[in-house]
Amino acid sequence: MKGKNGKALANARAAAGSLNGQSLGNALRTTAESWTPALNGMHDRATASAASLRKSAEGNDVTPVHERDMAGGPARDPHPELRPQRSGSPFG
Repeated sequence: MKGKNGKALANARAAAGSLNGQSLGNALRTTAESWTPALNGMHDRATASAASLRKSAEGNDVTPVHERDMAGGPARDPHPELRPQRSGSPFG
């Protein structure tokens, strides 16, 4: 994300430079300057959120039940009461 943001801002600055002295050039320069802190902040927040998600995931055991139970015998359903009950009907 940071690379693409930087490239977009650099392109805006380059375009502003080629239009130096014109109102559009000044507007492009102002836009690039005002967006730089916003895009950098967004990148920093996304990086921090990703780190928080990784840390949270590391604290949870996400191994499926059937894989945990393989060493101790056949897999057990930890919540059989949540499974739909089958009737004799082929329609459920």
